[in-house]
Amino acid sequence: MEGKFISIRSKIFGLQIMVAALVIVVMGVLGLKYYSELVHDKVHGLLEQNNEQAIENVEIILDNAVRLTEYPMLNKTVSELLVKDYGRIEPEQQKYEQIRATQEIYSAIYAGIFYNNAYIRSVEWSAENTGTIHAVGVSPVGSINTYEAFIGQDWYRQIEQAEGLAVVLDLHHDEFLSDKGQYISVGRSMVSDAREDRSAGVIKLNIKVSAIRHILELSSLADRGVTVLTDRNGAMICYTDGVGVTEEEAGELVRILEQGERKIFSFQGEKYEGVVQTSERYGWKLIKIIPYQVMYEELIRFRQALFTVLAAILLLLVVISYLLADSITRPLLGLSECLKEMKIGNWSIRAKGGNDETGVLAEAFNEMAGRIQESVDAIYRTEEEKRRAELMALQAQINPHFLYNTLRSIRWMADVQGADNVTGAIDDLIQLFRLTTQIQGEYITIEEDLHIIRLYCEILMIRYMDCFTVEYEVDETLLSCKTIKFLLQPLLENAIYHGFQDWKKNALIRISVREEEGDVVFEVFDNGCGMDAETILRVLTLKKEDGKGLNKIGVNNVNMRIRRCFGEEYGLSFESEPGHYTIARAKIPKLVMEGAVTP
Repeated sequence: MEGKFISIRSKIFGLQIMVAALVIVVMGVLGLKYYSELVHDKVHGLLEQNNEQAIENVEIILDNAVRLTEYPMLNKTVSELLVKDYGRIEPEQQKYEQIRATQEIYSAIYAGIFYNNAYIRSVEWSAENTGTIHAVGVSPVGSINTYEAFIGQDWYRQIEQAEGLAVVLDLHHDEFLSDKGQYISVGRSMVSDAREDRSAGVIKLNIKVSAIRHILELSSLADRGVTVLTDRNGAMICYTDGVGVTEEEAGELVRILEQGERKIFSFQGEKYEGVVQTSERYGWKLIKIIPYQVMYEELIRFRQALFTVLAAILLLLVVISYLLADSITRPLLGLSECLKEMKIGNWSIRAKGGNDETGVLAEAFNEMAGRIQESVDAIYRTEEEKRRAELMALQAQINPHFLYNTLRSIRWMADVQGADNVTGAIDDLIQLFRLTTQIQGEYITIEEDLHIIRLYCEILMIRYMDCFTVEYEVDETLLSCKTIKFLLQPLLENAIYHGFQDWKKNALIRISVREEEGDVVFEVFDNGCGMDAETILRVLTLKKEDGKGLNKIGVNNVNMRIRRCFGEEYGLSFESEPGHYTIARAKIPKLVMEGAVTP
């Protein structure tokens, strides 16, 4: 390793801090560059929203007043009294009936309109059937004879011309009331279907300007701000008490704000920004302006808050970066320590990871370590089993008792019969010993294994005085295929020692080699005493002789070696019928021996 060592933690931490610092610097520069515009947008949006809400509140008052003008015609008693024909009543009763009707109408309008609506200053109405005018909330000037003066006013004619529709009257004078001055009113001609849509009179609701001013003051955003309400003709209805505004100044503000460009402008020697909102239903305009100084104070607070937040974010990012770097590198350091332990042979070490990719890496490492440990253990076990199997194979190759008896038979033949057969027996034995000592490795060809079996059978025929017959059924196309050495010898030996314990005539052993579904099948058949199922199970499972002459060590050895070399799906099996026959069957895969010549 060249150069100074720098840990991954330091690299991650440093990189995160640099990125965080760069982001914060960029944010600070952009914030300082555009903060004023952002605050302007905020203030302007707040102004527009506040102004829209204020004009909606004013519209709510007017809408409610419009609905209340329908009350006389919706009230059955009032509507009947307003259209009642007094000409059919006796003259001495007319005065009485008119006074009673006036009182009932008065009480109904007082209770239904005036009493429950605090923003209504007064209510006026005229009764055409009696030629009288009346008022609730303020006294009319003169007496009942002032009816002609009442219906002669401009606003009265404006209401009548609407033909039953509600009319919102802009600022106007009402000479009929004792409280003379300008009013905001809503009027309607009271039309009756009973009189063929002819007017039964006019009703006018006078709204308190103070109530409208109070709504505007509640929606004011600053003590030094200005809110002005004008009617559709530009007449100033009211304004808040921030600064004094004349009607001409209100008109100038409307002209400036309706140019469609948001900008800072001067008003009464001070900078302002504002908005204007027009009521779509009534044409009234609501102007709201706020001093620039107030807005600038907001900018200062915004800048201070921005720097504070950015500093807090930087500090938080430092802490988070350190914790994040530590959470990433700590499991990696643990894995590094585990690798060092594995390097010295400690396969039982296990790593710990987090709940992220390091956890997946630790889990994979632990799985790998477990598999390596299992593989090492398996190798040790395999080598040990192989060593034992090879030792057992060597022990099972030539039975010392067999050699002793064979040599006794050869000597007896030499003494009794002369030397004619001795030479052949000794030659077979020499070839068998030569083959067993020359063959190296685990695998041989089927042809080689059959050659060993033939030599072995010739020696056995000499020993047992030709008491049995051996037949061969071999598929010659399989001679070059691979098999394990000494596969058939233990099976043949068991067929003779176990199958022919009590020798009988026509004893037969048949050795066959054939292909079956892509595999090679060896069979050793004998027509001896056979085996029951329990004996077959002992032959395949037990590893020690039971004293009855059955060479189960050789059979079990062959079975284990076949499975170790070719897999668990291969091995030995037995088929037998007690008193009749036994077939020892071995199955291995069809594999051509490397270097073998195909017949």
